Amino acid sequence: MFSDNHSSDLTWTKLSQLASKDSRVRAIRFSKNVGFQRSILAKYLHVRGEAVMQIDADLPDPPELLADFLDLWRSGHRVV
Repeated sequence: MFSDNHSSDLTWTKLSQLASKDSRVRAIRFSKNVGFQRSILAKYLHVRGEAVMQIDADLPDPPELLADFLDLWRSGHRVV
């Protein structure tokens, strides 16, 4: 699940292309900049599946941590 917070670059074009090629990829675009927190909330309201992992594009958390987060979730933690 990706979101484009009404950017002026080619983000939406690239996300649309990716989503059209892979049914597992979903993308939403806002008609105006709604801010970081609302953008995250909107994605959570549109995701499917048993679990959601969030990683920000500027990578404040290393992606290598995702495997550890998944292990914690599988061991019974509801929020990691």
